[in-house]
Amino acid sequence: MNIGLRGALYWRKIAEKEEHEMKPAVFFVAITLLAAAVPLMAGQAPPPRTPWGHPDLQGIWDNHSITPLERPAKFAGRQFLTPQEVAELEKKAVEE
Repeated sequence: MNIGLRGALYWRKIAEKEEHEMKPAVFFVAITLLAAAVPLMAGQAPPPRTPWGHPDLQGIWDNHSITPLERPAKFAGRQFLTPQEVAELEKKAVEE
C-alpha cells in the first residue's frame, strides 16, 4: 500500500470518528434550543377585557349550589348557618 493511500485512509477514519462524536453534541444543542424556544412560542395571552377595562366574565355560569354568590342580608354578621337554615337552602335548591 502506498503512503498516499494509507494517509487518505487514516484521515478518513479520523473524520468518521469526529463525525460520530459530533452527532450527540448536535442533538443536545438542537434539543436545548427547542426547549428554550417553547416558552417563547407559547406566550401568555392576556385575559379578555371589556371595552371599559374590566375582566370579561361573559359566558355560561352554573349556580346549582346552596351557596349564593352574595351573602343574603338575613345572614349578615354570622359565620355559620343553623342546620334548619341549611335544610331550607337545600330544599330551595332542589326546587329550582
